[in-house]
Amino acid sequence: MTAPDHYATGYSSSYGTSPYVLEGSGASWDDPDDEVLAFFDPDAPAAPPLPPPVITRPHAPPPVFGSGPLPGWTDRTIKAMGRTGLLREMPNAQHQDEHKHNVKYTGMGQAPAAAAEARRKYKVEMGAAMTRRSLPFDTAEISKHFKDKGHTNLGHAMLGTSRGGVRFKLPAEWASGSCIWVCATGETSGRPVFYSHVCKIQRFHHSSFTAGSGVLGAGEWIVKQGKLFKISANSGHYRPPMDYFYRAVLHMSAAFHGDTTVFLYDTLDDKWIDYPVVSFIHAPTMGGRYKTHPDA
Repeated sequence: MTAPDHYATGYSSSYGTSPYVLEGSGASWDDPDDEVLAFFDPDAPAAPPLPPPVITRPHAPPPVFGSGPLPGWTDRTIKAMGRTGLLREMPNAQHQDEHKHNVKYTGMGQAPAAAAEARRKYKVEMGAAMTRRSLPFDTAEISKHFKDKGHTNLGHAMLGTSRGGVRFKLPAEWASGSCIWVCATGETSGRPVFYSHVCKIQRFHHSSFTAGSGVLGAGEWIVKQGKLFKISANSGHYRPPMDYFYRAVLHMSAAFHGDTTVFLYDTLDDKWIDYPVVSFIHAPTMGGRYKTHPDA
């Protein structure tokens, strides 16, 4: 079965060319039933720019287009941001105007350059060795640092409930060793940037990184001494659907290792599972079986 011609092949992220590519003319689908279609082909050639396809899901942005570096841009998705839109916070009262209730909003009301500087201490540089503040990024160490300082309000997004109404318990490794992250549009570069920090209940949330404005993706992750181990889309503020989460994970591709996994909800077995990132790129939802969250 060949993919339709209106999908582009080749994917180039802001951190360099990735071997993970979207469907293209003459390609074979790994999973034709998957709602976020992709396949793994390290040798796939880049395709010329193509017009956007017809989108049947109104909430979903168009697929990522990739044709190699463009003048002034390394990610065609960001250049088309006006068309794709950003992921907004969930529309409930508790998430609106949190800065009025002591939640930190970095860079709020500042000029782009000033906002970028205010957020710089949270910025994570992606690569085989991830860094923050020029040091190897380690989420467990950051969490421990704040716990040792007496912070008792560190938190995490909830995993929802099973079909039987039982609340899923957050695994110990996530409870003790993860941080929240967002993928946002760089204030001055217009390119994808990642920010990460601990979640402090009623003080520092996913919305804090961009002062409550839209993001490309959000969730939590576990990084050990610069090595990306686990990724999730757990964010009560943004609740990313698979489309947005998938795109954000593609922007992490420079940090992928053979043991990097994605934390997803398995609708068939009614449980959370660790899904290898390479398999995730092949078939993000496995034909609709996996979701970013039971409530997504």
